[in-house]
Amino acid sequence: MESGLSTTFIISCRNLDGVGSSLSLIFGHVHCILSPSRGDWKPYSIYRVGVFITMSKVVLVQGSLGKDSKTAIVLEHIATLLVSHGIETEILDLRHLDLEFCDGRPLSAYNQDMQHAYAVLESADAYVLGMPVYQYSFSGVLKNFLDITTGAMRDKFAGIVCTAGGQGSYLASAELMKVLSFEVNVMSVQPTVYTSSASFQEGVLVDEKVRSKIEQLVQSLLRFLS
Repeated sequence: MESGLSTTFIISCRNLDGVGSSLSLIFGHVHCILSPSRGDWKPYSIYRVGVFITMSKVVLVQGSLGKDSKTAIVLEHIATLLVSHGIETEILDLRHLDLEFCDGRPLSAYNQDMQHAYAVLESADAYVLGMPVYQYSFSGVLKNFLDITTGAMRDKFAGIVCTAGGQGSYLASAELMKVLSFEVNVMSVQPTVYTSSASFQEGVLVDEKVRSKIEQLVQSLLRFLS
């Protein structure tokens, strides 16, 4: 089955005794269909098959407000890879949203950008969250955004990308994992991608080890989506 395609087979069939029946198979390949007719198993002859295919969607959340954000560079690279595997993607770049502070009001009382972001997150099957590392944790702007919108992410799964200045903050992603797990039961997909300033040259991701980690993360996401 193609990666990123959710397939439902709706099969109308008739067994050898002429008794009509129907069968739905989800995420499956049809090899043969048997009927426990009169206590024994007899094959069905399939005379009509309808296949309905929907594309999986991954939403990438870019959690940096930096003008030349390295987090954005990595997420764009990941989005391109996902699209090449037949996955629909959408990037929520927090630099381009009219962000409001979380103050406990209902979602309907926030502005249109926040409500739209919630709807986009709700439409996804999975996520990639890009977090710049500040004070050995994820950014305050990403935390504030998630405080408002994580309800849309419940019971799904996410990959995490860390961008830091140096090599000493690789455990910072654990803070984000805990928030996602404890608050809305989002499972973090491994590996976590970690980059430092040395991973980039003139706005281009050049670190081959990081690129390899990204490939591994994409493959993990594809396995969960298949």
